[in-house]
Amino acid sequence: MANLAVTRQDEVFITRGNESGAEARAIQRRAKEDELTRIAEGVYLREKNAKAQKAVVRRNWFRILGALAPGAVVSYRSAYAGGMTPDGVVYLSHPTNFNRKISLPGMQAVLVKGPGSLPGDMPLGDGKLYFASRSRQLLENLSPERGTRGKSAGAKAVEELLVKILHANGEAELNRVRDETRALANPLGLSEQFGKLDKLIGALLATHANGVLKTKEGKLVAKGTPVDSGRMARFETLAAKLRTAVLARRPAVAVNEPARSSFAFLQA
Repeated sequence: MANLAVTRQDEVFITRGNESGAEARAIQRRAKEDELTRIAEGVYLREKNAKAQKAVVRRNWFRILGALAPGAVVSYRSAYAGGMTPDGVVYLSHPTNFNRKISLPGMQAVLVKGPGSLPGDMPLGDGKLYFASRSRQLLENLSPERGTRGKSAGAKAVEELLVKILHANGEAELNRVRDETRALANPLGLSEQFGKLDKLIGALLATHANGVLKTKEGKLVAKGTPVDSGRMARFETLAAKLRTAVLARRPAVAVNEPARSSFAFLQA
């Protein structure tokens, strides 16, 4: 059986940045012979089927975008979603290569103006593409929302992430996040967003006035009430199911006293 890593490496062939090399010329020749399919400048796929091409691109998106937009940072809603939004969009920040879109099978990259890699940003794959640090994500996603398909995940999403950080690592970690984001605010040009984040963290730590928090979990945390959002979601799913379920009627086991009272006590 072929090694999976090698097989997937052979799914995508990239000449961009090495157009004059012998390997690049061989790839271009294979494309002319219709052995490979060109999906973008300097990017080729072995797969011919359109549906299968989408899956190949989604598996290799960071390699492909690293070649097409080297030095870019996966940012905003995409970083919050873990790399690609559910609707197949990757937002990339780049200081000089922006205000354009790259359409590929099964996905689209949107390049927006923003700094390149900053302290904390993580290189992806061969290091041509970066992934925004958690602190950078928090600031970027407090940018104004532009509907469900805008680049920002919004204040509620940021608040939910802050609650998770607090539950997982405590107040000290939230304070560390505040310090990290304060240092990034000026390089990112997001000082206003840091002000919003500072208020959210302060509200969760109960050091600021009420009215800042919007999520149910955040409000409970500010009141000092522990909350397990994952378990609450499961209980809500169970409650919704029970509201619509038709339960079987069971005949009474004990109908006469004192057995009736004793049975009710035992059931309780």
